[in-house]
Amino acid sequence: MKDIRLSRKKIIISVLLLVVVALAGVVGWQLKPASADEMKRCMLVVERTSWQAICADGHPILFFDSLSTDNKPHGVTAYRDSALHRHHMAGCWINTLPLLPSCKGRVACVDVTPKKHGRITADSLLVFCQRSVKDQLRTLQQQHDELAYYLRVHGVQDNGYQHIAGMAQWVNKEYDGVKAAERIIDSLIAKKNVRLTMKDQNLYVAVYRDETGKLTRQPMTVVSNGNASSPTVLQTKDQQTPDGVSAMTRMPWNLSQTRNVRAVGFGGLGENGLACDTVSPEIIPGSIRKGQHNLPRILVSDGSAVFTAKGWPLGLVKGNRIVRIDR
Repeated sequence: MKDIRLSRKKIIISVLLLVVVALAGVVGWQLKPASADEMKRCMLVVERTSWQAICADGHPILFFDSLSTDNKPHGVTAYRDSALHRHHMAGCWINTLPLLPSCKGRVACVDVTPKKHGRITADSLLVFCQRSVKDQLRTLQQQHDELAYYLRVHGVQDNGYQHIAGMAQWVNKEYDGVKAAERIIDSLIAKKNVRLTMKDQNLYVAVYRDETGKLTRQPMTVVSNGNASSPTVLQTKDQQTPDGVSAMTRMPWNLSQTRNVRAVGFGGLGENGLACDTVSPEIIPGSIRKGQHNLPRILVSDGSAVFTAKGWPLGLVKGNRIVRIDR
């Protein structure tokens, strides 16, 4: 009986030792500096598609892509797809626990959401929409006339004819959407018993290359919104970390200490003409001093991951500073 108890005790101790060794191995793996390849594999492009809508009795009937500082809506239309605004930003796969692999499809980014409506009411916005629509129709009509004249005096065989014809088709479609919006606005203003509300819509998609190098897109949901000192956290809808990516683990480093750093960014991200199929992060050297970095903005946009020169993660670029990943 005594031998059986000793054997059980040895087994328990052996199992505990194996668990400790395994845990130490995992922690050691997480604490090791990231290689250049791992730095690049922690990055992705986050695509945010946004639009804003005016709803009548809960049903969206008018759409626009943004508001100016004087509450003038831009791109008012009856067609939702014509009001979509796409914004691309850098994102980073992250672990939520300090020393353990715990990504579960989470991504940190520095999201600058479109201007909110503030205190403006849907009824007041309707008046602004009416003014905006008149300006849009005037501009689109002028574009239509200019393109129509070109198509009348040039032949199909002329250089650029097909391109101009495509532009004319696009202008005509936009004109139809804005004209339909004008009719809806006039109808709503004439009615007195319609309840108007406004909605901001944002859809997020992760754009990255999988372990085979294939460009992949996955829808995401918002886990938490960012603030001045922390990033926005998103998560893939299936809550799974894709194969082939590398997640950043937060470290308790002093971000104000002067040191050389390595940032991973997408050159020109967010600039006009960027195509998502050119996802290719690059490592850019720089330094931080008194909490501020000297990384070039055109190469290292907000949300780019920053590492020490040896490869330990520091955080994400936000403006001229680096913010910690604390979630």
